[in-house]
Amino acid sequence: MCSSRSPLGEQAPDLADDAPPVVQERKARTSEAHVPAQHPQAGEDPWFSLTDVDQGRPGRSQGAPAQGSPQPDRLSRVGRGPVARVVARSTFGELRKPAGKARNGPILAIFTPLPTSDGRPQVAYAVSKRCGGAVDRNLIRRRLRAAAEREAGQITPGAYLIRTDPQVIDLAFEELAGSLIEAMRRAAERSKELRNGA
Repeated sequence: MCSSRSPLGEQAPDLADDAPPVVQERKARTSEAHVPAQHPQAGEDPWFSLTDVDQGRPGRSQGAPAQGSPQPDRLSRVGRGPVARVVARSTFGELRKPAGKARNGPILAIFTPLPTSDGRPQVAYAVSKRCGGAVDRNLIRRRLRAAAEREAGQITPGAYLIRTDPQVIDLAFEELAGSLIEAMRRAAERSKELRNGA
């Protein structure tokens, strides 16, 4: 198994050269490569084969940027639909002391008339663990979001918090959308009544 070097630097023949091909193949896979113990001279640039170089990351600018509008990335598309998400902590604080609340079936809508810069309603969804596991709760949230976006023209601008009861998972989509929009409409109306002193 040992190979030795001749004084001229050539590799001496190994004793296992006359071994069967299977043994020679296994030996070729498991043998170690010869690595010199000496470091390269100072000032010598290391050499890398092209297969070792990352071709995907250019070291410097590759020219002028492309013309036209850039492709939107995922982060720039978040919140660009007809209904925005509630993200500000202050908005959640305002929803704790709502101007209007209304229930329609298994959906409770809490409303605060906060002005938004773009006029879109802001909606947050609170789906409790009573509604099922994470998969069920995410499904309910996605369905509520889709219903709100489909019926966005009927929603009064402001901030909403939508809470659900476990029965919401059994509703058909049309029934869910109707319940959601009706609860949101009633909550906004109740807010107007309270502000007008009724």
